[in-house]
Amino acid sequence: MTQKIGRKASRTQSRATSKAAKTSAAKRVSRPRKTEEQTLQMIAVQWFRNAYPRVLAFHVPNGGLRNRKVAETLQRMGVLPGVYDWLMFPGLAKVAIEFKKLGGVLSDEQKDFMVAWIACGGRCASVTTLEQFKEVCLMFCGPSFVELGNQNPVPGNLGVDERIGAIGNS
Repeated sequence: MTQKIGRKASRTQSRATSKAAKTSAAKRVSRPRKTEEQTLQMIAVQWFRNAYPRVLAFHVPNGGLRNRKVAETLQRMGVLPGVYDWLMFPGLAKVAIEFKKLGGVLSDEQKDFMVAWIACGGRCASVTTLEQFKEVCLMFCGPSFVELGNQNPVPGNLGVDERIGAIGNS
């Protein structure tokens, strides 16, 4: 059984199709692409979570494109321009890390944040590669559990007291 689609129906159908096509095309165009900095940060964070599972660390979602209303709301809520991308707190220390693409430089706001952070007793670093990030983590967090375990997987080398037996052992 075939249906005849009248001229009116086909125009409505084509309008709906073209509107949907325009909407999906607009969504594709407006979606931001991952930058070199974002990719570096995602890889670094994945490595960090495995290497230092007990260190409190997080990304500060300070940048990015936002509409005016959201930006104004965040500003009223206390968002501070220039805050570094990644904050970590190994032990009692506080470390701010800024991820930059190769050749990237700190903005004036980031330099101001760096001065204020150091004045509060914090430490700062700017990294452009995963290797630099690992070096900063080693400097401020010490050897990772992964590195210690790979070098010599003996309980004493991992900070485990050998006198304390496994659960159920006396």
